[in-house]
Amino acid sequence: MSLEDIFPMLVAIIVLFVFIAFVYGIVGNNLEQRRVEATYETAVSLSDTLYSRSVFVYANKSGLFDSSKLDEYSSLYDELSSMYGVAGYGFSIEVNDLAEPARHWTYAPDKIGANAPEIAYPVAVRYSAGKINEGMLKVRVWRN
Repeated sequence: MSLEDIFPMLVAIIVLFVFIAFVYGIVGNNLEQRRVEATYETAVSLSDTLYSRSVFVYANKSGLFDSSKLDEYSSLYDELSSMYGVAGYGFSIEVNDLAEPARHWTYAPDKIGANAPEIAYPVAVRYSAGKINEGMLKVRVWRN
């Protein structure tokens, strides 16, 4: 190998490294996009379940939450996590009474993941006296 062959070989090596970096960037972005889509789909699925078939639902009426059940589970995040959790994901649940902002319920672990998509559904909150207020269910999901 002569000195004249070194320059073309260096150019070939540089081109190879640029090509590998380009392919790695495409594959990395594609994998990240799939992870984000999977997290969003998990959030939607969990929101649907909570909205229609959760322990909060009053008399099997989708979207009608019982305030006494919301109070009952207020400090039982671990129990809710075992009922509705998905392996590899963390989640938080927030229910707000829109007519009475002081009335809200939050179920979350100590540490909430970053960049968690939030899904929000309008719900109704039923109180023991038969009073029903408009509310909002918010669910955030992230990868552990």
